[in-house]
Amino acid sequence: MSAAFGVLCVTMAAAGAAEVTGTVKKIDAAKNTVVVTVDGTDKTFSVNKDASFTSVSTTKNKKGKVTETVQTIDTLTGIKVGAKVTLLTETVDEKEVVRAMKVTGGEIAAKKKKKKADK
Repeated sequence: MSAAFGVLCVTMAAAGAAEVTGTVKKIDAAKNTVVVTVDGTDKTFSVNKDASFTSVSTTKNKKGKVTETVQTIDTLTGIKVGAKVTLLTETVDEKEVVRAMKVTGGEIAAKKKKKKADK
């Protein structure tokens, strides 16, 4: 677990947060929601407008040392359906709301290339 994500976990634990692990089934950026399959059950979560998104992948070098790479994801749309995720949630108005999302395995959506303007 990355240090920044770990600090966020500890900080949120004091605020009544929960950690949920599952697989992304659907993302609705317009409604700011994500459907995650958790233990075989689909759960819909609202995503806080200030939520953070990161991708964490690990690689082994020739000597077997594991290196962790953390990449910031700009928006909810940067996460692929089917990605394994860990959500940090908090209860707001009796609903679980996502404050942070960590994608494991580095599964993020490719960024769309901007079209060059015609001369």
